[in-house]
Amino acid sequence: SSEGIYNSLGVLVKGLLEVLQKQHDHEAPLVLGGKQLMHTEFFKTLVAFCCDLGLDRCITQRSSDLQKWSWFVKYCTAARVANALDKRTVFPSPFLQEVNDRVQTV
Repeated sequence: SSEGIYNSLGVLVKGLLEVLQKQHDHEAPLVLGGKQLMHTEFFKTLVAFCCDLGLDRCITQRSSDLQKWSWFVKYCTAARVANALDKRTVFPSPFLQEVNDRVQTV
């Protein structure tokens, strides 16, 4: 049934986000502290996969989690902007909104 599929997808998304946050919590202090020069390939691949799935859009719908996930939302926006530049397509609307907001404050 479709309800079972939605439940399974919800479990998968929740699990991916939990793994992503745990890996970020583990690696961020190491990179920021200089013990690791870069994030691991596993983490970079996991971030790209979650971004390609659009999981940042799930996070932005829950405003209580936005602060904790701001790094991921910014990554996804930057990845989509880079993709738009590469493919010469329209920039993502969150990026355009942020640019407009900053221009308004100047």
